[in-house]
Amino acid sequence: MSLTPMSKNTLQALKTKLDNDTLTSKIKALVTQIYNSAVNAAKTTSTTSFQYNISTTVSNQMSRTNILTRGLTTDGVSQKEFCVTNKTAIIAALTPLFPNCTIKYSTFGTGSDGKSYDITNVPSGVTLNTTIANKDFIGIDWS
Repeated sequence: MSLTPMSKNTLQALKTKLDNDTLTSKIKALVTQIYNSAVNAAKTTSTTSFQYNISTTVSNQMSRTNILTRGLTTDGVSQKEFCVTNKTAIIAALTPLFPNCTIKYSTFGTGSDGKSYDITNVPSGVTLNTTIANKDFIGIDWS
């Protein structure tokens, strides 16, 4: 093993580079999961949209695709928190994979009538039930 010389500036930037590389890997893993799920939905159903539920934990969803063994899970950060923090980068990574499709992040709550509503578009006369947790999705629409 050869040793690589490390300048002061290189050493100072090392942690930031590692953090950026780890974030990029996590986003790529999540985008791959969303992509595969959406393509599978298009192959197996007649729907023209797909909603990826991001309200579960990263470690639970990512372990299903064996990402745990590659060190890409987060340290107890919920998938929702991860996606909220990085939604711009996630959507930017999905956009070229699904050209001419609508991709958006949405939060749905349960209305007083028991139906789910995008919290930004609740009909008048319906109130959101605050005792039931909201669910967050990244949606891809190809209609």
